[in-house]
Amino acid sequence: MERYQIEVLGLKLFGHHGVLPEETKLGQEFGLDFWLEVETLDLGADDPAQVVNYAQVVALAQEVFATGPFLLLEALGQAILNRLGALPGLKAAKLRVTKPRPPILVPLDHVGIVLSKTY
Repeated sequence: MERYQIEVLGLKLFGHHGVLPEETKLGQEFGLDFWLEVETLDLGADDPAQVVNYAQVVALAQEVFATGPFLLLEALGQAILNRLGALPGLKAAKLRVTKPRPPILVPLDHVGIVLSKTY
């Protein structure tokens, strides 16, 4: 068995998640970054069926994102990680979810959470 890591960085999704009523009404953009630890039989086989398809990672995140609204970034992130557990060969995942424009009246780059899960 061989292990490697997949990165999916800078995914931008629009959603109606948040605690404040205006967040769930108006919606906003969120950022997602994934680091996935994958186990496969033979990377040298050059066989797409033996690896995690990163397009499928994005599609699963989009599906979960559309099921909200979630009040908390933590709950949104956990739901995404739980859904990713269905991917064959996935052994661990780390996910960062950021809110670039939170309703906070001071300048900042973003707020966010980082969650990890082993499968």
